[in-house]
Amino acid sequence: MDNQDTSEQAVETKTAMSRFIAVLAVLLTVVAIAWAADLFRMAGLLLYTEQFLGGIIAIALPLVFLSVRHSKKVDKHLIPWFDYLLAAIGFAGAMYMAVRYPQLAELVSDAPTDGLISGTIVVALMIEGVR
Repeated sequence: MDNQDTSEQAVETKTAMSRFIAVLAVLLTVVAIAWAADLFRMAGLLLYTEQFLGGIIAIALPLVFLSVRHSKKVDKHLIPWFDYLLAAIGFAGAMYMAVRYPQLAELVSDAPTDGLISGTIVVALMIEGVR
């Protein structure tokens, strides 16, 4: 009985994660279309291009780490714990830069530590995401 419960929980987890990945993919597409159609400006939301791209990266990094495995030998339905961690770190770093971009842009000549740290993390994760 316990073995059956465990397998049912695994199936539910796979299904929930598949839905989450699908939502991220749709969100990425819808946001890109909205940007191309200039819907953000029409809604009164004025963003720097870099802010928008930071938000796109914040969606894309988790999408990559949750949907692409680090090895072809690994079951594609099982997501390793470190991919969850990298997805969360990538989202946090990119979103931090997107939200704080106007302040970071003004302080660029001072080389703000928070911007350098988050930027280094995001670039490293983007390189890892190319796998």
